[in-house]
Amino acid sequence: MDILTADGQFDHAVWYVLNQIQKQRRPYPNKRVYYYRVNINVKHRANFLYGMEYDAIQFLKAEKIIKEIGEPDDIRGGIEGTPSFECYEGHHFEALARFDEFYKLYTKKIGKLVNRGEWEEEVSRIRLVFDSTKDTVAYINLNGEKREDTFKKNTSEFRILSHLAQNKGVQFSTSKLTDVLKDARMSIGDADPKQRVIDKIKAIRNKLGKEVIISTPNGYVIDYEVVML
Repeated sequence: MDILTADGQFDHAVWYVLNQIQKQRRPYPNKRVYYYRVNINVKHRANFLYGMEYDAIQFLKAEKIIKEIGEPDDIRGGIEGTPSFECYEGHHFEALARFDEFYKLYTKKIGKLVNRGEWEEEVSRIRLVFDSTKDTVAYINLNGEKREDTFKKNTSEFRILSHLAQNKGVQFSTSKLTDVLKDARMSIGDADPKQRVIDKIKAIRNKLGKEVIISTPNGYVIDYEVVML
């Protein structure tokens, strides 16, 4: 099934779709179905995806890399006509047997198909990188400065950070994030869950920088590119 464009943009869109699913699979490998958002509001879409994301999804379904479960959700939020307005479809995809093979193939492919300047520009867009082989997370800020630290998977810090990363662009209140916390040790069993969330976010910021988790009037959000290695 050959629907590649000459400049490799389609391959880039395929990799993008695969990577959005892959970054959920790393922390939760035993899940069967993964949630995927397609922004309908063009203002919230990356330029290289315009007109290609749906084609990439159909390609992956036809190649039996992913399988759609049920019908997509039509979700709208915020005030229409303002920057807060969001309009997107929520899909539920199952990653099939050849998913890992395709993910590795397209991760290599996009590096070969774009020229060096375009590749460096794409890399510069990466803001948060989870490396499961080393249990590290790296944050790259707007100036290209990198901070990296260890985040063990079975900790509240990792759970909060990965939960926000998996739900990029979604704001979570302190109360909502208490559901993500690891069970408190007996010695701190009476600790206020909301205060624990605040303390864990402070610890994450101390490791990676204050801007790694964005504070909003409605809570906390990660709203930049996330990559899982």
